[in-house]
Amino acid sequence: MSWTSDLLIGLAEHLAAQGVGAFNHGAVYASGQTGIYFAVMPPGDPADNGWDRAIVLTDYDPNGGNNSGDVAPRVQVRCRGVRNDPLSAINLAAAVRDAIDGLEHVTFGAVEVSQINHLSGVPMGTDKNDRHERSDNYDIQARRVTALRTE
Repeated sequence: MSWTSDLLIGLAEHLAAQGVGAFNHGAVYASGQTGIYFAVMPPGDPADNGWDRAIVLTDYDPNGGNNSGDVAPRVQVRCRGVRNDPLSAINLAAAVRDAIDGLEHVTFGAVEVSQINHLSGVPMGTDKNDRHERSDNYDIQARRVTALRTE
């Protein structure tokens, strides 16, 4: 696995351990579970209210780093709530924030995270099935040692 995969999987496992959502590597979830996905929001079955809620983690903007291996990638956390309830996406995003904003000194696979900070958040309106969405962005302070960036 890659450094970025370790970071995203670690975040997903942490959110699941905190009871915010469910995570498994196959991305197959039971009806009613809030699945945690990577990069792409799943369409969900419009006929099944149990598949509405979802969390999507996407890495972006690595911000470079320095020769000591310190980097500051960012992660977008996109939350989708249930139909016709704008508070459901807000509440899901708040649960994510409560679980990771200010998290310090954790290791996700090969990734040593010194701190996670909430940067911004914005409501995204509704999808074609009237499910409300919200996007929040987090700054990750971490170590990324490579062959060219040593400890």
